[in-house]
Amino acid sequence: MTDLEKNIYNTYLQVTGTFRNKPFKLRKDFSNFESDPNYTFIRRLGILFTKHNLPLRQYFEAPYRIYNDAVFFDLSYYSSPRAIKAYTMYKKQLQQIDPDKCIDEVKRSLTFITNFCIKNKIQLSDYVNHSSGAIPEWVVHIKNGDVNIFSLMEFSGIFKKLNTLTSEEKELLLGNIANDYFKYRDAYNYSKNLKPFLMKAFIKLQNLIFKRLQEQ
Repeated sequence: MTDLEKNIYNTYLQVTGTFRNKPFKLRKDFSNFESDPNYTFIRRLGILFTKHNLPLRQYFEAPYRIYNDAVFFDLSYYSSPRAIKAYTMYKKQLQQIDPDKCIDEVKRSLTFITNFCIKNKIQLSDYVNHSSGAIPEWVVHIKNGDVNIFSLMEFSGIFKKLNTLTSEEKELLLGNIANDYFKYRDAYNYSKNLKPFLMKAFIKLQNLIFKRLQEQ
């Protein structure tokens, strides 16, 4: 087996386990795996990924993103035209959410977040945990149009915080952002300009806010 084929199989295990909310263990020993019936599908996928240079994880995640009620996709599915269709559909969805067109709006959001942190005497990393009630402040800021969702992509724990909201709160406060969070995240991760910009800006703002709070 090639390293690519091993990576394909383990990526499949990881994505399948994650979306089914079940434990998974990455395979380390691939001895005699070529005699496994699944190797036929892995070999087909290896040819597909090599020919078209597709992102492994995004390809395996695509049908779960497109078909929300789906329970399980096996390797025979992923090596079929149906999986390619699902990936194409998901890619089109991501292209409709263009983070690189949001840089100016993200800059404005970062200015708002910076001023908020300094005013409330909190570090940048504490922003997503800050609340004056049951609803996190950042949720209210998105609702009010003060913060763009892409500006939060370098913070940890956003999805965990979303899961603390009721379905009604998600709908009223965030609209489609809550349900489509992973689409926004994936679009951000594959952006050409926004992600490198925000990664650098995040570090600079951390230092700036820390310095300003020290001066108070």
